[in-house]
Amino acid sequence: MEKKKACKTGFIAMIALIGTLFITGCIFGNGGTAPEYYAYDVQHIEHCGFFYISKTTYYGDRVEFHVNSRYEPNKMDFSTPDDANATVDFQKNTVILYSDHPSDITSLDVSNGWFEIHFRYLNTSEYACIWRTWADDLGWEKYEGDTDRYYTEEEKKQQREAEERARELREQAEKEDEELFPVFLGKWVSDDGDFFEIYDAGSSHGFSRHGVRYHQNDSEYTEDYAYFKFSKNGQENAYRMTHTEGDWGIQIAYDIEYDGGNSFLYLGKEFTRVGSEAEIQKSNHTRVYFENLDKESSYEKIVEELGPCGFSGSGIIYCIWQLADGGEARVVFDSEGKIVMIYIADEDNKVERIYKREY
Repeated sequence: MEKKKACKTGFIAMIALIGTLFITGCIFGNGGTAPEYYAYDVQHIEHCGFFYISKTTYYGDRVEFHVNSRYEPNKMDFSTPDDANATVDFQKNTVILYSDHPSDITSLDVSNGWFEIHFRYLNTSEYACIWRTWADDLGWEKYEGDTDRYYTEEEKKQQREAEERARELREQAEKEDEELFPVFLGKWVSDDGDFFEIYDAGSSHGFSRHGVRYHQNDSEYTEDYAYFKFSKNGQENAYRMTHTEGDWGIQIAYDIEYDGGNSFLYLGKEFTRVGSEAEIQKSNHTRVYFENLDKESSYEKIVEELGPCGFSGSGIIYCIWQLADGGEARVVFDSEGKIVMIYIADEDNKVERIYKREY
């Protein structure tokens, strides 16, 4: 009887030991500690529809993110600012980050080449998420999402300071542009027939439009753009004329050397100012000029006197020239280049029609 009892007690002890070993094995199989997870109610979280996280689980050697993605996770890039040495692995819709300190990982950065998504506070029941779906070549970018929760107060302060510095730099650049443009206004010609024609292209949406036409005589090639900006280029006698093309920030720039005289250097070639053309154009930019304008004058003749400026569409050409008194002259030409109407707008944009052709 005693022998059977001893056997029964030993059997129970063995079961208990196996159970302990099984539990211990499960714990240590997960990296030495029991997993901790956070499941998110994504309906109440502002997230990007391309990619979001529904659950994060922390183990002793890794963090696993269960994701919902429009794209295959293994074809995207993942990293975390919390551990530069973390390595990435994938298992279906699970992204795994292996780390020596997984509990420190509370952020995740995701990209696939054309968009970026950033997560923070993944060790809480409600993370914060921001995303960027495009940026230009000049470094400008803007993020959408829960920016208020995502950024810290210190980061918000730094952003406000950066925006203020950017505003001051923009105002400084605009002032420099307005001061330098009259200096270079006119036509500048090289000995071999190349030329720069720098002209007032009027204004649009409240902004001055400075045009630059560059003609290469040998190849009969001409570049002509409005919205050029004029600036100093960091060194003495160094200046830059810059045009930014399209939404992606592609730039066209001419770097010149100018000492204040009647010529400047571009790519080592000298361009000389033509006569008093700049003064002639400036004197023509008055209300009196348009009031006394020969209404039979063609578009080509007026452009020759004032410099080119126009928007074509629907069989007409609509031109805006800036006047010396701060107002604008707005002239409408028909498809044959004949004047249809002339308007004068003062600095407060009060518009007066001074001519309308009768048919």
